[in-house]
Amino acid sequence: MDDLKSTLSRWFEEYHMDLFKFIYKLTGDYHLSEDIVQETYVRAYLKFHLFDPGRGNLKNWLYRMAINLYHDHERFQNKEIQVLEKISKESPNIWENQRDDESQLDKVFLEEAISKLSSDKRTILLLSLRNKFEEISEILGIPEGTVKSRLFYIRKELLQTIEKLRKEE
Repeated sequence: MDDLKSTLSRWFEEYHMDLFKFIYKLTGDYHLSEDIVQETYVRAYLKFHLFDPGRGNLKNWLYRMAINLYHDHERFQNKEIQVLEKISKESPNIWENQRDDESQLDKVFLEEAISKLSSDKRTILLLSLRNKFEEISEILGIPEGTVKSRLFYIRKELLQTIEKLRKEE
């Protein structure tokens, strides 16, 4: 039992900040994100016997649980969650290659376009910012080729939405 507690303590120290930031970007709600991360670790503790290192790594197992909890919450709440309202504050480095005068409007369009994506598409997009295709594939339980294909279509959809928003401007 003590070995399991020390293992979970190490997992928490190693993964909790990145997992929290990821879930926060999905939910846009600090307290909900805390709850989801906490519930993820409770489930990891309760289901530790199900973890198989031969099927994947621990980080991806935890992310998968957290994503499932997020989707469960979303289904039960039955409302659209605004995900990236504060992304520029959380991750300003995403925008660092653009000039200030052009980037402000583009940033607004991009944030609006991302907020219009379904939660599944936002999840894949956010995962792609910090993870390799192989890791996303493992986290979501889908083939790597499917991840690449979905990202291609997500980016295409974002570009089309941005163009539409620019025309409306």
